Amino acid sequence: MTDTTAPGPETTHSGVSRKAVVDAALKCFRQLGPHKTSMSDIAREAGISRKTLYRMFEDRPALVNQVLFQLLRGMGSKSAGAVAKYADVKEALIEGSIENIRIAQEEELFQAIILNETSTQMEHFLVQGNDAVRAEIVKIWAPVFERGRAEGTLRNDLSDERLAEIIQNVHSLVLMRKDETESAQRAFLEDLLWAALTNQSGS
Repeated sequence: MTDTTAPGPETTHSGVSRKAVVDAALKCFRQLGPHKTSMSDIAREAGISRKTLYRMFEDRPALVNQVLFQLLRGMGSKSAGAVAKYADVKEALIEGSIENIRIAQEEELFQAIILNETSTQMEHFLVQGNDAVRAEIVKIWAPVFERGRAEGTLRNDLSDERLAEIIQNVHSLVLMRKDETESAQRAFLEDLLWAALTNQSGS
C-alpha cells in the first residue's frame, strides 16, 4: 500500500512549506470542523493554489495523515509523562496505555478527524502508522521496554519498533471500540497487549 505520509515537495516556489500547509489545515479543521473543511479552504489559508496543494500532498488522506501525525507529536510529552509515573512494567503498559488513550480521546480535533474522515488510508495510518510514528511511540515507551527486558518480562525477540507497532495497533483498536469504562479497556489491554508483549497473562 502507498505510504500516504511520504513527502512531496518540502516547499513551493513561493516558499510555503509542507509544515505551513499542515498548520493551515489544522487551523481550518479547528475553525470549520474536519468534515466541513475542503482542500480549497486549506489552500486559501496556506496562500497557495489547489494545484500546488495537490503537488505537495497527493490527496486529502495524505494531508489528513500529516495532521494526525502533528497532533500525535503534540500529545507526546503528556503521553510520556503518563507512562513514566509507573515503575512496574505491567502497570506502565496497562495503566499507562489507558492514560494515553484518554489523552487521545480528550484531544477533540483528533477524535473529530477519526470520526469524520473515512478512508482506508487513514485507518491504515492509525493502525500501522509509519517509521516516523513508530519513532515517536518508541520515545514514549523506551524506558518501559528497557526495564521490561532487564526484568525478563518482555519478549526478547521483539525490537523496540515492533513493540511500538503492537502498542499502536492495540491502542487504535481501543479507540475504535469506544469502550465506555476503563475496566473494559483494562481487560482488553490485558488480553491483547500484555499477552502479546510478554506471553504471560498473569502479573
